[in-house]
Amino acid sequence: MNATHEIGTSTDLGINSHTGTLNEEITHQLGEYAGEHDIDAIESEYRDAIADVLPWGVRLCGETVYSDRAIEVSRDDLADLRESVCDGIDFWAIVEKHVR
Repeated sequence: MNATHEIGTSTDLGINSHTGTLNEEITHQLGEYAGEHDIDAIESEYRDAIADVLPWGVRLCGETVYSDRAIEVSRDDLADLRESVCDGIDFWAIVEKHVR
């Protein structure tokens, strides 16, 4: 049985660099156009996309990143995860799908 370890936050993945939650960050990124989009649908699809690019045993729950792996996760590992998320997901393509 593997223990689950908190290894960082969504901020470490480069997701919510301006505010406290992913939902708030999406709203912040859209700025004055936030009201023209379904923010909850964007967040849901974006979280699903994140889950698809994170390696086995690593997951985002709320704003916290957890690892089921027994190994220590370093800051370099988090930087690699950030790169995977940023390179593997087209945030703006998701946004475009959810215009009201």
